[in-house]
Amino acid sequence: MASPSVPKVQVFHPVPVGRRVRWVVLFIASAVVFFVGMHLGLLILLPHALGNLLAWLALILGPITVALMWYGARIRFYLIDGNDLVIDRAFFPIRIPLANYTLIHEFRGRVGAVDKVMGNDGLGAIAGYFQSAEHGHLRIYATDVAHSIMLEGPSEKLIVSPSDPAAFIEAVLYHFYTRTH
Repeated sequence: MASPSVPKVQVFHPVPVGRRVRWVVLFIASAVVFFVGMHLGLLILLPHALGNLLAWLALILGPITVALMWYGARIRFYLIDGNDLVIDRAFFPIRIPLANYTLIHEFRGRVGAVDKVMGNDGLGAIAGYFQSAEHGHLRIYATDVAHSIMLEGPSEKLIVSPSDPAAFIEAVLYHFYTRTH
């Protein structure tokens, strides 16, 4: 089992983004470039005062909105803080009690077909609540599900993707051990 010198607070960075997240970001970036080009074309073809103002406003606010959505959705790091796992995101970090889970293991498989209940499935990260026929209720906060860790509890499973899975598992197992002893 883990040594008693394991610190109370531990930080784990996520793995680099996976293929799905890269494709979603590429698609959205392409759409932004397309719409920026379209708006610039409208500004040249229709130089009306109101149309010009609305086009410039859309030209400026569109990319800023997408950039803020990406920045807010991405996972900056995972933090084990006492009895909680904190998923640090720019605007709203998520605190999940580790007491909800009793088993942890590496998850190298596929999630399979999932239905999104609430969340984000690709812009910056895969994050939120999902329902799977194979795995039941899932909470996913991962940058790459193919290289992830699964925590299992009686009512749901949690998938995260720390860059150092062995150290993350050791820290959670230490929490499980100290909770029961």
